[in-house]
Amino acid sequence: MKELIHHTGNYSIIRSDYVQICGGDACAAQILASFEHWTWCHADWDQDSLIYTPWVHIPINEIVESLCGTFKQSKVIESLKVLKAKGFIESKPSPDPMDRTLLYKFNTEIIQTALDNLGGVA
Repeated sequence: MKELIHHTGNYSIIRSDYVQICGGDACAAQILASFEHWTWCHADWDQDSLIYTPWVHIPINEIVESLCGTFKQSKVIESLKVLKAKGFIESKPSPDPMDRTLLYKFNTEIIQTALDNLGGVA
């Protein structure tokens, strides 16, 4: 991405079509964009079976930080529930019983279907 100014901080993306499929919830839309990025960059290959696994290990504080201070943790948790209810993401416990961090899956097909059903209006 070209910049006019050299920035040193993080940035967050909000997509208008994500806001629409999230029922106007800008926090959920921002989280969805973060999950899209993390899924693209951080989803792991299972080293034992060499099979791609779409689950990403993201602590809640990292989700909050990804929004660059625009929403507090309580709103992020509420919006995660919205995303789960819509089927846009799934979560499951870590396989490590000592790790309470959830694993998340970005449901590409469900999200794409919701976007396609917008009818090109964004």
